This record gives sequence, structure tokens and C-alpha cells, in this order.
Amino acid sequence: MKRVILLLAGLSAMGMSSSQAAIVGVETQPVSQSLLPGYTVLDVMIDFTDILRSQEMILTLSSGEVYQDPVGGSLPPNEAFLPFFPTFEFDTFVALGGATQQTSYPTVDAGLFAADIDMNSTYQFDTAGLNITWFALPGTDIPGQNDFMTARITLTNDAVGTLYYRGTTDGDDPNDVQVFELPVSGVPEPSSVLLACLAIVAVGYCRVKCVFSQPKL
Repeated sequence: MKRVILLLAGLSAMGMSSSQAAIVGVETQPVSQSLLPGYTVLDVMIDFTDILRSQEMILTLSSGEVYQDPVGGSLPPNEAFLPFFPTFEFDTFVALGGATQQTSYPTVDAGLFAADIDMNSTYQFDTAGLNITWFALPGTDIPGQNDFMTARITLTNDAVGTLYYRGTTDGDDPNDVQVFELPVSGVPEPSSVLLACLAIVAVGYCRVKCVFSQPKL
């Protein structure tokens, strides 16, 4: 799995080992978008080797916010609504393999059940952070695969925080399931950076031109 500079997967300070964990990799992939200036869209992708079961995620922020679309929820959007609510596509949600209801496996939000990553925590899914458990609809088997989308997180560009992720698969020892600790941050889209640079150059050029083109008295 291709690693991105925004993430560094590792064991959490809780001391979990990974000798038998079937979730073998976690990363984020930036999603290009221009409908939400000031936000960064990240897809959480995993590699796993056995039938995927429950998943847990906690996101804590020291600055910035999580984007929550006005018409969205904790699960993927319905494609039928995207033409009418374009920003709905970039909502924050958990998923199982796709960014819409039509491309994701049927997904169940465990409701008020918080992630067991932190036994003292409570369910949260708002602009301040995330704490959620989700799984496939009973009877749905998701075989091992790579680059499997499991969540979309949209952050303000000033956001800085940590994402904790744990997933289980068939055959996992419940006492030996890895917790991935992933530093995350919002960064401007490359196009936004380019436009900002061009604007700076243009302003500088204008100032120089104005200085040297003033008529002599």
C-alpha cells in the first residue's frame, strides 16, 4: 500500500501487538475537490487479509474542525442526491468499500456504542471529533483486499489531530488486535496553493510595474 506523508501507521501507546492482526495497513488518500474551499478531504484506506468484521475509529483534534454536511449523516450519501447537494459528496462518514450507498457494502453504524479503543470514551460524530463503531450488515462477508475505503474525513485546512483506528477480521485473537495511530492534518489543495502563489507573483509584478512606470514629473 502506498504510504502518504500525512500518515504514519503504528501501534498505539496502549501496547497492543500486531502479530496476529489481519488488518495489515492503514493510510489516508487526499481527494481532489474544489467545492469546499478551506477544507481537505481524506479517504481512510485499509489493507486486510481475512473477512472484515467490526471497525472502530476515534479522531481527536487539537485545532480545526471536522466538516459535517447539513444533509449528511454518519453513513455514505445516496448518489441520487448528489446533483442537488454537490457538497454532500464530501461529507464526513464511515463506509465499507465505496463513497456512496451504491458503491459501499451495506454499513451499520453501531449507534451510541463508542469505540473500545478507549473504554472510557463516549460516542461522538460532530465537528469537534469522531468516536464511532461500525460493521457490515449481518450476513455480509467482505473478503480480504487492499486499498479498501473505510471512511471519508473532511477537515478544515487548519486542523491538526490524531486518528486511532482498529478493525477486526475472522480469526483475530480479540486480545491481539492492532490499533493504528495516524497523525492527520488539513492542508490546502495543490490547486489552491498554486493559485495563491500566482496571486503573490501577480501582486509583486503589479507593484514593480507601478513603481517603474510612474511618469516623470
